[in-house]
Amino acid sequence: MHVKISSTREMQAVFDYLLDMFYSITRYEDGIIVIFDSEHKELDYFDKRSGTIDRLWVNETFYDSIYKEIAESESGSFEETKSLGFLSEHRWKSTDIIPLINLNHPIGFIVLGSKGSAAIDFATREAINDFATQIAVTIDNKRLLDNVTYQARHDFLTKAYNRRYFFECAQKLYDSMAEDEVVGTIMIDIDDFKVVNDTYGHLVGDEILRLSVKRIRSLVRDEDLLGRYGGEEFIIFVKETSEDEVMALATRILEAFQDDAIHVEYNGKVVIIDITVSIGIAYSHVTGEALFALTDAADGALYKPKAVVRIRLLLLVTKNGLGYYSLTIIVLTIIVTTSILLYI
Repeated sequence: MHVKISSTREMQAVFDYLLDMFYSITRYEDGIIVIFDSEHKELDYFDKRSGTIDRLWVNETFYDSIYKEIAESESGSFEETKSLGFLSEHRWKSTDIIPLINLNHPIGFIVLGSKGSAAIDFATREAINDFATQIAVTIDNKRLLDNVTYQARHDFLTKAYNRRYFFECAQKLYDSMAEDEVVGTIMIDIDDFKVVNDTYGHLVGDEILRLSVKRIRSLVRDEDLLGRYGGEEFIIFVKETSEDEVMALATRILEAFQDDAIHVEYNGKVVIIDITVSIGIAYSHVTGEALFALTDAADGALYKPKAVVRIRLLLLVTKNGLGYYSLTIIVLTIIVTTSILLYI
């Protein structure tokens, strides 16, 4: 059984299999698996009826008391654990709690339930506990794998996709799209970021980057990709869109930075820093041309009139494919009033 479980990477499938196995050797017909999230002091739980893993927020004191009960499972007392609110929804007559522990480290626990009378005899409990230990090892290894995978794909500071993984995902999306669908890339550069680092130090600079990405992420669709292109420059890949939608998204991002300064802590005080961004846009119909060409076009649009104004929006329109395209760059200046300069 250990081999079968360990070879299953999808945790929902692991949990589903585990509960089915316990049902087959006990008189319990229902159950829930709860996993500790020690970093956030929250609980993830799998309910076989829904087939999904959901998050349960509890206060820190309650979390600590449950964690301690599972860690001291030999005492056999699970009063706090049994008081979890969502357990009462099942109206079970009988319950049994099986700790999941790996190397003296609580991973979570399994709650078996029945609307009738049910209990686990000594021999069955021994077998279940041995199997639960294997499950705890599997879950811990899966978490480690997920953590390593996440770190390999994301920028450690901003949590946006790193450049390599961004282009890997964007290329897959690009290749899967039908011809003549519109795709776009948006390049975003934080203006005068070196001045921020020189004035406030790199810790404040790092916080500016984190908060900037958080602001950008709140404006993009779930299906769009956001990555850190390098330094203070970020990139968005927008699929199944239109010229107007790409332009509207870029404008929303631009205005979000224009309208709201960023508040960060510096030398024990909160300082307000006005951050502005430059945005370069390129969009095109899918024509089989390389995605990198579209990205280079947006990057080129971003820096062309970099010295002209402080807040600007640059647009590169490529309607006939990137091999033969007409170039129109619009510089949108937002200071007190809005003026538009057209370069052809």
